[in-house]
Amino acid sequence: MQGQLVDLEGRSRRNNMRIYGVPEEKEGNSMPDFVDQLLRTELALPDTNLQIQRAHRAVARKPERNAPPRSIVVNFLEFNIKEKVLKKAWEKNILMEGRRLSFDHDYATEVVLKRKVYVGIKRVLKEKNIRFQAPLDRMRIHWDLGTRT
Repeated sequence: MQGQLVDLEGRSRRNNMRIYGVPEEKEGNSMPDFVDQLLRTELALPDTNLQIQRAHRAVARKPERNAPPRSIVVNFLEFNIKEKVLKKAWEKNILMEGRRLSFDHDYATEVVLKRKVYVGIKRVLKEKNIRFQAPLDRMRIHWDLGTRT
């Protein structure tokens, strides 16, 4: 039953994306307008209708001065627009006030905890230029002798 609940939560977040690293209060008065402008300028998407329904900071206390900023959750009207934005964002290295911005899917809490387990493995694989994929809570590594999950 718990697995079904996590799956349902993941599906409800299907149109969501998270942006990590944007300094607190950088968004001004309107988070959706800020995100729209950020994506258009940094990802070269001037003619695309992004159809952002909602955008807000993650629900948590405002962090201390030296702590990392809360992530921004962006909800798109259409899944394919979110995928297009993520694909472009992963191709670029976007900096804001000297900090690198990261873009990712909005995973359920249980999935995030499972993915944290292999963060170190991902880092080593990247250093050694070994191709891998990390769908949800599994890792697929493409070795010379074949693919292993």
